[in-house]
Amino acid sequence: MRFPGSTLPCRILQWAEAITLIAGNHASDVLFEALQQHFSEREIVDLEFAIAVINAWNRIAIGFRQPVKKASLLPH
Repeated sequence: MRFPGSTLPCRILQWAEAITLIAGNHASDVLFEALQQHFSEREIVDLEFAIAVINAWNRIAIGFRQPVKKASLLPH
């Protein structure tokens, strides 16, 4: 897990990573239960949809060989 921690932002990133990498593992019940402590069912649906759409955009960009523009990268 690349986002250790129990803060809400970490939990959201952990869930997004689990859903994104679903083919290689599974989205754990522990992560889902952590989301349920902070979000309503509708909010979890919205989060899932956002994760799915962003994953789709990334896959489309990869498929069309669209490089990330340096101007759009955040400074480290």
